Amino acid sequence: MKRRNPNRREGLHPLIAAGIHRAEKARKADVIARPMRELFALLMSGEVMEIDGRAVMRMPEIDTTITEQAQWCEIAPAIRGWIDCWGHLAAEIRLYHMGVLADRLERDQEITPRLVEQARDEFERTIKRLPSLPDGAILSAIRTTEIGWEFEKLEQQA
Repeated sequence: MKRRNPNRREGLHPLIAAGIHRAEKARKADVIARPMRELFALLMSGEVMEIDGRAVMRMPEIDTTITEQAQWCEIAPAIRGWIDCWGHLAAEIRLYHMGVLADRLERDQEITPRLVEQARDEFERTIKRLPSLPDGAILSAIRTTEIGWEFEKLEQQA
């Protein structure tokens, strides 16, 4: 069976098809980025939601069933998850300020607008790289990160 090239579309020149594929990936990157962009905007305004003393954000809009339930996730682990994924996707990327932001949120320490700006800039650099990643790389990094978390949980229980 012949494997289909995702950049190949019937009747289109390969360069045009590749451009369309890249534009679709860029649109998907913007969708992925939306919840974190909203979070950074809230942090810049000095606002953050808390549940049980933990800084939280709305769950990413994966589908309508999740958003209708208005679920929340803790911010620091979400940031750490992003950092972990990029450790698998592009180990050369340094997300130092995102790590500092996660640490301060976790410890309920003061967050400066400058730190939020630096963390947001690091995040935006990763979003700009998403469209250039090979198909399947993001899903693979997410799965690898999730597996790592499960091993950590097992070690903590032992």
